[in-house]
Amino acid sequence: MKTETLVLTGKTVPGLAGLVQAVLQKLDGVQDVLVIEAKNECSVLFDDKLLSSQTLQAALTDAGYANKKKASGHGQNGSCCGSCGG
Repeated sequence: MKTETLVLTGKTVPGLAGLVQAVLQKLDGVQDVLVIEAKNECSVLFDDKLLSSQTLQAALTDAGYANKKKASGHGQNGSCCGSCGG
């Protein structure tokens, strides 16, 4: 299982959380979706053997919701250089 946080960059609308949840929960392998409307983010718990983060992003894009993967704060590939102590 993997958790991916996506930033919703398009126009926000009333009921956005329910709409985004409905789109993502239709995908086989999605376990849970949490939308934080105040931050325009959604966190998705999914089986990374069945889905990729690109598939999640594409599903939202196809449904009309612009999005991007949230930067991890570490190296480009999410690896840790060790300098922050994390």
